[in-house]
Amino acid sequence: SSPAFGVIAVQDPYDRAQQVEAGRLWQRAHLELEAAGYAAQPLNQMPEVADRQRQLGVASSMATELADFAASGWSPTFGFRMGKAT
Repeated sequence: SSPAFGVIAVQDPYDRAQQVEAGRLWQRAHLELEAAGYAAQPLNQMPEVADRQRQLGVASSMATELADFAASGWSPTFGFRMGKAT
């Protein structure tokens, strides 16, 4: 039911500095959206599944699916949805 979805992508999703910067970006974006009257909610199930598949050492079908959401050389690390708050 959300009219817009977004992702924050990094070049190396397992690099701690990039993880922190992605989190900071989300915090700033979320505050800006809220100040403008929009609602936003994290949707991180897909990156979490990709991480779990990597942890288990199985072929990561989810990582392949996620690659479609970012430019070549970038990996989505944080997903969210947003819309007008009611």
